[in-house]
Amino acid sequence: MLYEQFQARKPDWPVELLWRSSDPVGFEIEHLENGRGRLWCREDSIEELRAKALTDPKGQMRADEILAAHVTYLREVERLRTEIGLDQANAIAAACGEQFQELFHKLISRRAVIIDGMRAKALALLGAFGTETFRQTAETTRKSSYPLSSI
Repeated sequence: MLYEQFQARKPDWPVELLWRSSDPVGFEIEHLENGRGRLWCREDSIEELRAKALTDPKGQMRADEILAAHVTYLREVERLRTEIGLDQANAIAAACGEQFQELFHKLISRRAVIIDGMRAKALALLGAFGTETFRQTAETTRKSSYPLSSI
């Protein structure tokens, strides 16, 4: 839910980053609903531009404009991430995921000797991988484990 909120409020890419044929960076295409496209400066090219010194004064002025617009954009994005708590939520989710993995591996590595233990392991597998993934894996395994069953 936070990610959707972030996407809905995320600032637009600055117009200063519309790509020009003389730009010292690469471009990527934004496909518009009307079937046309818009060319934007590529973010990875902008990052590479930070380490370059251009000899052409006009090119350097444009590079400075691109870099300034990109820095402003990144600050706005960071401010929004902080405001809605997205990074904090991601850190908590990652910690929970690590704890889950640890507990899951402990459960799966233990030997089940009674039916309740087997049921607990099966439920853990279903919870970890989802019923659809588990069903597909079981179906694939069933078909490939018995090659002579079709004879």
